[in-house]
Amino acid sequence: MAFQFSLPSWNINSARHLLARTEFSADETRVQSLAEMTIEGAVESILAQVHTAPQPSSPNWIVEPWGNTERRFSDTTPDEFRKMHGSTNVRYSREIADLRRWWLQEMVSTKTPFREVMTLFWHGHFASSIGKVLVSQAMFHQNAKHRKHCIGNFRTLLREMTMDQAMMIYLDLEDSDRTKPNENYARELYELFALGVGNYSRSDIMSTAFRKSGSIHGGRNEWKVPDLGAWGPVDPSLDMTGHFQGRLVLLAC
Repeated sequence: MAFQFSLPSWNINSARHLLARTEFSADETRVQSLAEMTIEGAVESILAQVHTAPQPSSPNWIVEPWGNTERRFSDTTPDEFRKMHGSTNVRYSREIADLRRWWLQEMVSTKTPFREVMTLFWHGHFASSIGKVLVSQAMFHQNAKHRKHCIGNFRTLLREMTMDQAMMIYLDLEDSDRTKPNENYARELYELFALGVGNYSRSDIMSTAFRKSGSIHGGRNEWKVPDLGAWGPVDPSLDMTGHFQGRLVLLAC
């Protein structure tokens, strides 16, 4: 027998509960307004706002193009890095404080609160720490991607996060190369972001780490990713001859 689903009762308490799950706060006028709709109409009104509302204005310190001034290259000396870090650290700290204020203000004043609730949700799912990323503009762009794709296609969001500047800094993809692929992002991708424990193999991790090695920030809010063939012969132990083996790599690249 087919599963029979019946809609729950819809009243002012149901409307209040719905708003508690989709907004940070709601006054009684808002609760009453939704309660007077059908349940389908109430849900649609909340979702429609996300699709039609313009994106919030950027903080005034956002500039394009930009670069990762915290990156250490193989020939960067300790003195050179200290000089670079010292020249930008105060500015980044000031901008991060402003970014926190900017987002909190958006949560409080937005006309599309469900969008900010979902932006916060993805911020927790695809977590990055400013303590490691350091670069304020990278964190802003990650926040903007969470917002843009907050109720869209998960595959699209996963792809965006795979090539996200803050994520790649946080999980060491900028420091990953062919000779020693860094597996941090690959492990997080499969275990936490997408599939979960028990649904991927060691080969998936190794293949994905290899494919993502060599990615660097291109300077215009983009990452340059080398073509896999440019690496030449592939180590057979990675099980990467023929069709590429990483399950999510073609999805997420």
